[in-house]
This record gives sequence, C-alpha cells and structure tokens, in this order.
Amino acid sequence: MRLFSKTVLTVSAFLSFGLMQGASDARASIYYWQSPDGNVSASFVDGWKRVHNQKPSDLLSVKAPGDRDFATCVISAHKDERFKIYPVHYSGQIQRRYFSEDMWARYYNGQTSPVFHLIKDDAGLGQGFASMVSVSYETSTGPRMMKRALAFASLYGNTLYGVECSAEASAYDRWHNSFLSFVKSIDFKRRTNHALSGYYRDFVQDSALLIKGPRFADDTYN
Repeated sequence: MRLFSKTVLTVSAFLSFGLMQGASDARASIYYWQSPDGNVSASFVDGWKRVHNQKPSDLLSVKAPGDRDFATCVISAHKDERFKIYPVHYSGQIQRRYFSEDMWARYYNGQTSPVFHLIKDDAGLGQGFASMVSVSYETSTGPRMMKRALAFASLYGNTLYGVECSAEASAYDRWHNSFLSFVKSIDFKRRTNHALSGYYRDFVQDSALLIKGPRFADDTYN
C-alpha cells in the first residue's frame, strides 16, 4: 500500500517563568501521517523515521533512534466484515468476545515462547473499543533477541486496526512513554454513526411525508 506523509508541523511552546525571569521559546517538530484512504492517521516526533513495511497489511512502520534498542511501532489493517451492521452500543461486547485473549494468542503464535504480562479489554484506539496486550517474546525472524511489546487492536467500520510498539527487552522501559504517545496520536476518520438512535427521522413531529414508490406521492399527515 502506498504511503504518504503530510508536511512537518512545527509546534511552538511558549514557557513563561515570570516577569523577572523572562521567557523562552521551545520548538519541536512533529510529523503527521495519514493513510492514502484517509481513514487512519498518526503523529511521531522528529528523530523517528519511516522504514519499509514488512507485511502487506502494514500501513506505517516507524523506527526510533538507536540501532541497538530496535524500538519500532507498526500500524496495520485487516479487513473484517463479520460485523458490518450492528448498533454502536454493542461495540464493547464484540471487542471482548472476538478481539481479546484468543486473538492475541494467534497473533503471537509465530514468535518463540511468548509471555503475556497483561491483556486488557475496553481500552481505546482511535475512536474504537480496543484490546491491549503487554507481551515478551523471542523473535523468530530477523536478529534473534528478547523483545517486549505493547500492542492494541480495534475494530472500526469493517477494518481491524492494530498497532504494535516493541523494543529489545532491556531497552523497553526507555521507550514505554514514547510508545504510549504514539498510540494516543492514532485517530480514525469518523465513518460510524455513534448515536444510539441512528438519527432516525422524527415522524411524529414532521408534518409532511414524501412517499416515493411506484407512484410518487406527496401526502400530508397531521
């Protein structure tokens, strides 16, 4: 999938230390990325860089500074049309039933000796209900090492979005907060009606009703 990024956003923070101390101007660059279809976006700080995706389902792969830490975050997307039509208030139940422990067991089955430290339901990713996992494992491909990862999965629309941020196990704590910041920056284009009623037409209050069938009619109901 073709990826693109929007121009760097410069964030200027003005810090005031009082009249006698003066003020300073701190600047940091934040890169904003959006998928080609516009359905998912994320931000990452200057110093992180985009790298090649490893799987066809990957949308964005970014790498933190430091070659020995192997700190990376990957956003992926998988089509899942099992729940095309359902009231929004069932989203949490669907997540807990279909996107929780069993899903993570299958996802990390390809790694060596995964150890799950925490699996949490009713987490958040973008605008969807998400499952979260904290896990350690030995890599089965690429450089052999012990890694620790933080991952989220959320069904939104007909797509299961996932994000995994991982690092070499001994370096993970240095990157945990940065990983959380990246996850919090992820957002989905709103394309689900979040109203419980679905914003149905108020037939009681409407004075006129247009009927379009074999014969077009304009009837008034009082």
